[in-house]
Parts: sequence; structure tokens; C-alpha cells
Amino acid sequence: MDELSRTFRALAEPARLRILNLLIRSPFCVCELEQALGLSQPLLSRHLSYLRNCGLVESRRDGMRVNYKLNGRHPYLRRLHGFLARTLRADAVGRGDLARFAKHPR
Repeated sequence: MDELSRTFRALAEPARLRILNLLIRSPFCVCELEQALGLSQPLLSRHLSYLRNCGLVESRRDGMRVNYKLNGRHPYLRRLHGFLARTLRADAVGRGDLARFAKHPR
């Protein structure tokens, strides 16, 4: 029950949902998320740390960059993945984030 509760607490924050909306589609580094979401680097790092600590996100260092991706082994995220992808894409803010990223691809 504790892991389920942590998962839903992580999903209860709009900024973390926006991050997940992009990570569902592809791995990103903080600088790419910063550009796509218009959030500050310290704020993004704090939210990514929260997501990583509850097991929803994994990180991998690549030189100076740290790349983040969804943890495909997380038991609840595997079940929620399709729902989150559809729901976040249908949300106005989520669509805006995806459109902004599409204008400035990597």
C-alpha cells in the first residue's frame, strides 16, 4: 500500500504530470525539459528527484548531462502508462507542452 500511495502522491503534482507527459514519449535531459516546459532548472531537478526517489523515473549520466526516462519496471506505472499517455495528451496543458516540444525538437 505504501508504494501505491507514493505513486499517487507523485502524480498529484501538475508539474510532475507535465514531466511524465514528455517522458512517456522519449527520454530527456533537464535542459530539454526546461525548454519544452518553460520551468526553471532547479524546479525541474527537484521534481525529477521526487519522481526518481519514488521509482517512476530512472536517470543516466552522459558526460555533463543527466538523461531521464520512465522506469519500465515500476509495477504501477506499467499499468497506468496507456491511461496517462492518452489523458495527458488530451489535456490542454499537455497538448501545449507537446506542441512546444514539436516546434523545437532535439
